[in-house]
Amino acid sequence: MKQHKFKLGEHVSLQSEHRDMADGTGYEVTRLLPEASPEPQYRIKRSIEIHERVAGEHLLHSIERVK
Repeated sequence: MKQHKFKLGEHVSLQSEHRDMADGTGYEVTRLLPEASPEPQYRIKRSIEIHERVAGEHLLHSIERVK
């Protein structure tokens, strides 16, 4: 069982096959999903959207938040 790399509340960018899905605001990790695939999975959400997404760890990259 592989450990989750990102923590709850951490801010990440999401990479897709075609482009970076984040528009500079990034996503917040809202849930660490239980083991259901070969890699850790996460629920992520942007503050400007009402829905959440599920993303595999290989698609996420940590970003610094400017305060």
